[in-house]
Amino acid sequence: GMQDLERALELVTGTPFTHLRPGGWSWLLEGDRLDQHMLVAVVDVAHPVTVHHLQEGDIAKARAVAEKASATAPDEAIPRWDLAAVADAEGRQSEREKIVHEVCNGTDDLEAPRDLSEWSQDIISTKGWAHAS
Repeated sequence: GMQDLERALELVTGTPFTHLRPGGWSWLLEGDRLDQHMLVAVVDVAHPVTVHHLQEGDIAKARAVAEKASATAPDEAIPRWDLAAVADAEGRQSEREKIVHEVCNGTDDLEAPRDLSEWSQDIISTKGWAHAS
């Protein structure tokens, strides 16, 4: 199964549907957003692959997968948490703290930072990263 997930990630070359012809494909923005489903699918595949590589001690592969997911879905928290875990595994505490701070204090606009999901709060608590937030 893990090899299949890795091969699926090889097909990912960037954010889905970013190279559409001007004026076309407006149906993607209506109703059930296929573009958003594809972003979530990439994240849902990349996360277990990243965790697998971290558990196996292949930090370089874990970083490559997490970076691809983060570049593909830059507004998703899970790839950012994966990057924090990779930085932690590499001993790059300042990079990890920067990522934790960005995720915890990020905002989509000029408003106050959004509330963290329960999952994100659990990560911070479990890993002892609260001081960086």
